Amino acid sequence: VIGYPAEVKASHGDKVRKARDLLSAGQEFRQERQKAWKKSTRQYEGKHWSVTQLADTTADLTVVNVSFGTVNTILPNITGQEPEFSVQPFSADATETNAAKQEAFLNRLWRHQPVGAQAALRAATFDQVVKGDGYMKITWAILERVRGSADQLVEYAEVNVDKVSPWDIWIDQYADSMNDARWIAHRVWFTREQVEADERFKIPKDFSFTDRRDDSEDEGIDHMNANQPDGEEHEWVEMIEFYDIDNETMLSFPKNSGSPTDLPWQAVDGIQCPIVQIPGYQLDFSPYHMSDLEQIHGLQQELNKTRSELMTHRRRNVAKNFVKVEALTDEAKDAMMSPTVGEFIPLKTDQPLESIVRPMQLAPIASENYASSSQIQDDIREITGVTEYQRGTAPDITRTATEASMMDASANSKLQSKLSRVEEAARRAGVLILGIAAAVYPQTDVDEMAMWIGGDDARRTTDLAIGDQAADLAGQGDMEGAAAMSQMTGTIGSAILTPNEEMFTGEYEVLVTTGSTEYRNPKIREEKYEKLFFSLLEAYPMLQQAGVSVDLSSVLRLYLEAANITDVDKILTPGAAQPPPVVPPEEVGGPVGQAVPQGGDPMAALMGMMGNNSPEVAGATPENSGMLADGMISEQALV
Repeated sequence: VIGYPAEVKASHGDKVRKARDLLSAGQEFRQERQKAWKKSTRQYEGKHWSVTQLADTTADLTVVNVSFGTVNTILPNITGQEPEFSVQPFSADATETNAAKQEAFLNRLWRHQPVGAQAALRAATFDQVVKGDGYMKITWAILERVRGSADQLVEYAEVNVDKVSPWDIWIDQYADSMNDARWIAHRVWFTREQVEADERFKIPKDFSFTDRRDDSEDEGIDHMNANQPDGEEHEWVEMIEFYDIDNETMLSFPKNSGSPTDLPWQAVDGIQCPIVQIPGYQLDFSPYHMSDLEQIHGLQQELNKTRSELMTHRRRNVAKNFVKVEALTDEAKDAMMSPTVGEFIPLKTDQPLESIVRPMQLAPIASENYASSSQIQDDIREITGVTEYQRGTAPDITRTATEASMMDASANSKLQSKLSRVEEAARRAGVLILGIAAAVYPQTDVDEMAMWIGGDDARRTTDLAIGDQAADLAGQGDMEGAAAMSQMTGTIGSAILTPNEEMFTGEYEVLVTTGSTEYRNPKIREEKYEKLFFSLLEAYPMLQQAGVSVDLSSVLRLYLEAANITDVDKILTPGAAQPPPVVPPEEVGGPVGQAVPQGGDPMAALMGMMGNNSPEVAGATPENSGMLADGMISEQALV
C-alpha cells in the first residue's frame, strides 16, 4: 500500500470505536448478499437438489448445469488476453518519453509471474460472474537480497496483485459502488507468529488470541491463504484493515473487541485504498452488485425438474402385464419374456386369452413436456446473452448469415459491458502499481529493478529517447550529431529499462486498450491483419505520392504474430535498404497503385519499404551518438 506507519496516538482510539460501529452496520447490511452468494456458489458447483429431494429413491434426479456452462463461456471471452496498458502524459512537466517508459514498465511488470496480476484478474472476474463482485488488492514490500559475489545486501521493492475473497470485504452501505464509498474494510487472518514478527504492528499486552479461526459467519467457507503447513496448530487474530477514504487513513485492529485497548495495532496516514472492485450488475442503493447466476436460478431449477421428470417417467414407463395366478406355467412365463421372435407359448386352458394376460395401461406424459426443456434454455440464453454459437454448439434452427451476424452482435454488446468493467479494474490496478513504483522505488537500489524490454515497447521507448537526445544536440548547435542520432531510430530491438525517480516526473494517465483482454479467434485475427497488410502493400506507391507515411513493418509484425510465427524479431531485422523509387500511377504497368515497380526485385522492394531506410552517416561515433561499439544504446543514454 502507498503510505508508511504513522505514530499510534491516543486520539486514534476514537477512530477505532467509530470504525467498529461502521463495520458492524456494514456487516448487517451485507447479510442478504451473503445468502445470494451461497446460493450462486452451489448453483455453479451443480449442488441443485436439497437433502430431502435426494432422499427420494424412486425418482431419477439429474442436473443440467447450464450455470456452469454460462460462467465458463463468459470468462474466457472477457479475460482471454492480458490487458494492454497505454500511458499518456497529463501534466505540463510530463513527457512522452517518460510515458513510453512507464507504459513498457507496466506492461512488462503485469506479465511478470511473481506479481500475479493476470491470475488475480481472472480469479476476481470469476467471483464477479458468480457472486456479482470481484476484488483485487495491490500491495508492496521492501525486501533484501544478495548481489554479486561480495555478499552485498541490497534492497528491492516487490509488488503483488492478489485476489481478495468477497467474504472479506465490507463497503460503506450508503454508497452505490467503491467509487463513492467513504470507507472500505478488509478482513485478514494472521497467526500469532506473523503479527509478532511484523514490525508494523504494536500488539497490546495481554491480548487474547483465538485457538481456531471462527468461520461461522461464512458457514465454513475457507478463504484464508495460510502459509503454515497443514495440521499445524496456531493461535489466530482476525484483523480488520479499515480504510477511511475521506481522511486517507488506514487503521489495523482486531475485529473483536477483546483487546484491552481500542488503540489500533497500525495506523497509516496519507494512504490510497489498494482495493480494486470488478462490479457486476447494478443494484439500487447498494455498493454490491448482482451476478448472472442469480437471474437464472429459477430457470435452472425448472430445467432440472423437467429433465428429472422425463427420466423418472421413462424409467417407470416400462411395459407391465397382468397375469392370472397359476394360469401360466413356468415354461410359458419364460417364453413370454424371451427375446426370441416367433417363439410359441403353449397354454393348457379353456379360458379366453384376454382373461389370462392383459397389458397394463400406462398414462403417457404430455408431449409438450419434451419441448419445454428447449424453451427453458432459450430463456436462459436471452437473460445471460450467451448464445449457442458462443457455447460451441450448433443451433437447432438453421439461420441465415444475416440473422447469425445480428445475434452475434447483440451477444457481443452484452459481453462488451462486462469486458469494459474488467478493463477498468485493470486500469485502476495499473494506476496503483505505477503509484507504488513512483513512491517506493526511489528508496531502493534502482539497479535491482532494471528490466529487459523488447519488441514494440523497446522500439518506441528507444526511438523517443533517441529523439530527445537528437533535440538536445540540435539545441547545442551540433546539427551533424543530431542528424546522425536521428538516423538511428528503429534500429534498437531491445533495451534495459531502469525505473528511476526521473522517469515518474509529472502526472500521467493510465489507459487500457479497448478490447485488449477479450478473447479473439486466432484465425479471424490472422485473416484481418493479412488482408490489411496486402491492401496497404498494394496502395503503397499512391499513399507515398500523397505524402502518407505507412509503417508496413509494424503491420507485417501484427500479421506474423497473429499467425503464431515465432521469432518475429529475427525475421524482421531492421536494415539499411533504400526505399523503392516512387513511380507515378500513370507510369506503372498494371493496375493503378501497384506496389512493386516494373523491372525491380519484388522482395528487395518490399524489404526496402519495411526497412529502417537509415544509411550510414559519417561522423556518428559512440562519443557523439550515445551508441556503444556493438550498436546498442548505452543504458545511461537511454534511461
